[in-house]
Amino acid sequence: MVTTVEIGGWVEEILEHLVRAGYYASKAEAVRDAIRRLIESMDLRIIALRAYRDGRISYQLATEISNTGYEELLAYFLKRGVVPELGSDELEEVEEGARLILEAPGVVVDLSTLYTLYHVGLLNQLPRLGIDIYVPKSGSYEVRLAEMRMAVFHKKATRIRGILQMDPAPGAVEYARRNGVTVVEAEAIIHAAHRGLVVVSDDARTRLNARLSGALAAPTLSLIVYGMRGGAIRPMEYDRILEKMRAIPILVPEGAEKLGALR
Repeated sequence: MVTTVEIGGWVEEILEHLVRAGYYASKAEAVRDAIRRLIESMDLRIIALRAYRDGRISYQLATEISNTGYEELLAYFLKRGVVPELGSDELEEVEEGARLILEAPGVVVDLSTLYTLYHVGLLNQLPRLGIDIYVPKSGSYEVRLAEMRMAVFHKKATRIRGILQMDPAPGAVEYARRNGVTVVEAEAIIHAAHRGLVVVSDDARTRLNARLSGALAAPTLSLIVYGMRGGAIRPMEYDRILEKMRAIPILVPEGAEKLGALR
């Protein structure tokens, strides 16, 4: 029976041979290349799907692990019978979220909400909602990416107005590792907990993490309902937004059409 020690010795010997042959400059370089090749040979989408299905990570972290776009991974999950917990099918949660947003000094959004706002056509109209909207600095790349997408599809350069950038949050990396979320999600939760903001996220696991950490949380539909009640979103536009959310697909509770009419 081959022992772990024997395998380790064999690996060390092979590494030394590769360095002596001039194939690598050092054993460390050889190890890095071996790990890179191993990762490239794996289907990271399967790893992300299994971790998500087992409840260990958020959907947003699944996109990072798999190195796959939000939409592409969503289609991959659905094809394999795994429905991501995005949005909310609870009318009470949406209603409570709209109330929290009304009473809060502002909201901090994560990438799942940026994605939804982009697809329902509100990402370039945020100032009219009349509330301070923050995004963690670690999510600034995704904001720029959304601007580029709008520039391509709308045939003109677009700058997203109405988003305030937050400084990095101490302890975010460790929080992310411990709770199975991205650094962007971790920073959003930490800032919200410390400043009394509402974490607006369509990732149900992000909202759960936020609440367990003492932060307020709401789905994106709550922000849209808030805008509807404040007159920033017209009734017909609100109905179209609900249709677009369902098409993503984002969970929308039964009876959501009535929420906008409640003042």
